[in-house]
Amino acid sequence: MQIIFLLMTFATIAFGQETWTVVRKENIAAPQATPDYQQIPISIILEEGTIWGSDLKVQLDKASQIFRQCGVEFGAVEVSYVKLSGPLVDSMKNPNPYKGPSELNFMKGDVGTTRPLIFLLGKQTPNGAKAFNATSIKKLSSWTVDASPLLNTTFITEQHHSHKPVPGSVESYSTLAHELAHLFGDFDHINEMDNLMSNFEKPGSKTGRLNPEQCKMIQEHLLTWTLKEMTAEEDCP
Repeated sequence: MQIIFLLMTFATIAFGQETWTVVRKENIAAPQATPDYQQIPISIILEEGTIWGSDLKVQLDKASQIFRQCGVEFGAVEVSYVKLSGPLVDSMKNPNPYKGPSELNFMKGDVGTTRPLIFLLGKQTPNGAKAFNATSIKKLSSWTVDASPLLNTTFITEQHHSHKPVPGSVESYSTLAHELAHLFGDFDHINEMDNLMSNFEKPGSKTGRLNPEQCKMIQEHLLTWTLKEMTAEEDCP
């Protein structure tokens, strides 16, 4: 028995810890395509037993409606409901500052190739809402840390399920849409009232509105994004 235990311990060290166990999967079909909207397929890894599972489609519809003002909407959605492993949760609670963002540990699991990739987590991981776009990846990477696996991913814990905890936000605001806007447009917050990306915390400062300049940036960035994916597919044998 002792030998078996030692072998299991060695295997864990050599090949890494389990990230999560898939409980079930769900595919949400894309809306009927129209010339008015560019559809973006997304992938979601959702922690089972959290509030996200109670109204996921409502949250997705709200966020997609926000992007429709820019001529963009969600396409097909792949959802994996998972149970996180103890080591993965521990790595989030006790991050190693020398190994880069602790979210990199999630990328050791089966994350597929669809981007954007959204992680919807519960309260056992530290409270937060983060998006990793091209600009932030450059800042986070160094000669010792490669943050590129996190490109076009976002992590949101259930404390941000509602708009209410966000200072200055109103009902139309969506943290999910906010974090995805960081990816879709590769931009940051702005000093503007009544905006999804507002940097202000005054009452009514954070809403579901995106201005024309932001919409243009989203359309141009997603076009580049789509062209890169198309080129990669063409290069495949």
